[in-house]
Amino acid sequence: MEDTVAGVAPLVLPISSDARNYSGYVTACGRQWKLGIHLPINGNHRQAQLYCEPDLKHLLRGAEAVVRRQLQQAPSIAAFLEGVPALIQRLASQTITTDTGARTVAAAEGHAAAAAAAIVKQLDILGWDAVNEIAENLSTVTLQHTDVAGRVHLLRVTVPPTYPLKALASVADLPLPLYGGGGNNAAAEVKALPVQQSMHQNQQQQYQQQQTLMGLHAQFKRAVERYQTLWDLLDELHSRAWVLDPAHNARGSARRRIALGEGLSLELELNAEDPLGCLPALRLLGPDAIAQPLRRAIATGASRWPQGKGLVAPLEALLGGGGGGEEGLGRGFVLPSPPDESTAVQELNVECGICYVYNLDGDLPEEVCQDKRCRRPFHCSCLVEWLRALPETRQSFDTLFGSCPYCEQPITVKSRS
Repeated sequence: MEDTVAGVAPLVLPISSDARNYSGYVTACGRQWKLGIHLPINGNHRQAQLYCEPDLKHLLRGAEAVVRRQLQQAPSIAAFLEGVPALIQRLASQTITTDTGARTVAAAEGHAAAAAAAIVKQLDILGWDAVNEIAENLSTVTLQHTDVAGRVHLLRVTVPPTYPLKALASVADLPLPLYGGGGNNAAAEVKALPVQQSMHQNQQQQYQQQQTLMGLHAQFKRAVERYQTLWDLLDELHSRAWVLDPAHNARGSARRRIALGEGLSLELELNAEDPLGCLPALRLLGPDAIAQPLRRAIATGASRWPQGKGLVAPLEALLGGGGGGEEGLGRGFVLPSPPDESTAVQELNVECGICYVYNLDGDLPEEVCQDKRCRRPFHCSCLVEWLRALPETRQSFDTLFGSCPYCEQPITVKSRS
């Protein structure tokens, strides 16, 4: 049925996998008219429901019996759609609309229909297997690409009503923007050109690529392939370590925070373009009494970081003291495994000791009690609010001095306000 409908009304598209719902445009009287068709579960087109845009609904008012009779007599939905333009033409010849507002709506619908026609033509060229989701009015199209590891990546494209006069806009879950500059290769290609000319040429090329779904999808696929090594390393990290943040394996970020032990965690950020080329940026979070020796171990072993040797094993060796440092968490150290249903959330003491939440609207518990017997972490905002409510708390400039809510040992925090 889909091929037959596409043959007589190429701008009317199936919007459901069971081919029971169609939406799009038919051409008549020099413009496009938007309509939708809903078939019942039994697929009988004679029981179909027809939905129309306001202009078309106004035009068909009083002719509902004619439309229903034409639907009943048609052997298929495709045959019915084939006769719709002639029906519209006949009814329009009997109706003269002079209302300015109606003409304005018709012009806007005409622009949207032209944009929809261009998108449908491009999807035919690109291939419908590259489509993950499409809006009923073709205002958004989500394209997909599966990489060599079987990961599915999505590119959401917004189609402005005045397309192609206005370029397509796209959003993808990538570490760097899809259009972020030419890089070294592009710079070499335009090396002999003046700076202003090369910038103009690069911007013009990017704009032309953004003008079509084919160009956007090709650029998206190249970007996806560029980050394969990064995502392989992060997949390994999520499978072997307790990743505290982000909770899900977000493809658009090269930063992760992992648990190391009670009250101790490590924030790391990989170089998205060359994740194996250098030591990740590392930041330890925890009591100074525990974190300082580990910081010295990292500083000592950083120069011996093995390039091109993965992430988890070198990281465990570095933190354990096997990277050349004399201090660390002990040789043979293994990162804590990802939690399962039987693992208590409090096992590694990572939640805030005041609100008992880890991620509080993007704020993580980075203030830690320095007492070795406590090591309780807190959100900065929670600890500031707690200390300000206590009469014995002292303040010097933006620093509050008080007692830990758990062990009552001295604790300090800087107010962010």
